[in-house]
Amino acid sequence: MLFKKISKTPVAILTTLVFILSLVFSIPLLAAEDDAFTINFTTTKLSPQDTVIQMDLSKGIDRQLENDLAKIHVSDKSSGQNITYSDYKYSKEGQQAEKVRRLELFFNNLNPDTTYVIELDADFTANNDSTLGAKQSFEFTTTAQEEQPTEPVTPDPEEPVVEPEEPVTPEPEQPVDPQPEQPVNPNPEQPVDPQPEQPVNPEPDQSELTPKVELKDISGHWAQAIIMELVNSGVVSGYPDATFQPDKNITRAEFTTALVKAFELENKTGKDFADITNHWAKDAIVTAASHGIVNGYDANSFGPDNNITREQMAVMIVKAAQLNKNDGESKQFIDNDKICSWAAEAIAIASQHNIITGYPDNSFKPQGEATRAEAATVIIKILQAIS
Repeated sequence: MLFKKISKTPVAILTTLVFILSLVFSIPLLAAEDDAFTINFTTTKLSPQDTVIQMDLSKGIDRQLENDLAKIHVSDKSSGQNITYSDYKYSKEGQQAEKVRRLELFFNNLNPDTTYVIELDADFTANNDSTLGAKQSFEFTTTAQEEQPTEPVTPDPEEPVVEPEEPVTPEPEQPVDPQPEQPVNPNPEQPVDPQPEQPVNPEPDQSELTPKVELKDISGHWAQAIIMELVNSGVVSGYPDATFQPDKNITRAEFTTALVKAFELENKTGKDFADITNHWAKDAIVTAASHGIVNGYDANSFGPDNNITREQMAVMIVKAAQLNKNDGESKQFIDNDKICSWAAEAIAIASQHNIITGYPDNSFKPQGEATRAEAATVIIKILQAIS
């Protein structure tokens, strides 16, 4: 009966067939659309020393991660110079509609107020072997230098541990000045006993050191005596306005120059970098590089005006002093996993020799930028360690 009834309505039959066919052919299209591999880019931090780029993926890449990382290219948009990210993190959480597949790239040494381009190759591949199919790119611009959030970190209480130690260094030398007064031989011997003791009491380091160079912004600073010792020895210098700016970050060029002076390195020529051709610190950088103390970011780039990081400083200071591991234990910091592989051994050696220590919370902050006061303290410590 049903067949007879339907056979009497050919229009209904035709409509039903069209509907069924449309369903059959639309299902693969929907499946293909769902199977598309897409990426959404987001910037979460844009400070030149703390840049984080977030890529949310529609499909997981954990099984393809090593190959896919090689298909990510970062460059300076204006110069075309290739940039290397300092670290990455891949996160995989949740399932189905709630799933999160996220790749984050971290940069710690970009230039301020500069636009960069991230490009992903067309064959960037998901776990199910689907690819992007076409090259994808994303641009981001770092913030200006004054917006860096790293400055407030500078009043570190870490290095003040040196304070009670450092003043001891110049003290034994100063009593030499009053010694010529001993030849007051005609005096009875009674005054001779108290005489050498008197200079010891009124002999604060600052009053003995300060007359040579007047720096108006270090009075009361935890590194005052250390700074004055290095300034008076010519290893570091203040600014033309009679300031030292102890809590200001120190650049790679400034720290390299201080090392060359502190270790009295013989001038050498040889290894050179394209970005120091007309730089004021070129001779010091070439000398340090020729002695094997410093390296560039690549064969042509040294980044002389980039602020030096704590891990870079550790590597340079250990190479300059030619320190080796001793029998002591290396300090274990809570952020050891953030230390770059190329700096791990130097930081271990520096901590063994108590040249560079961590913060009160037992962190090292390897990518944190060193201040001028911290750099001065490290140089004093290394000179004492090898003397």
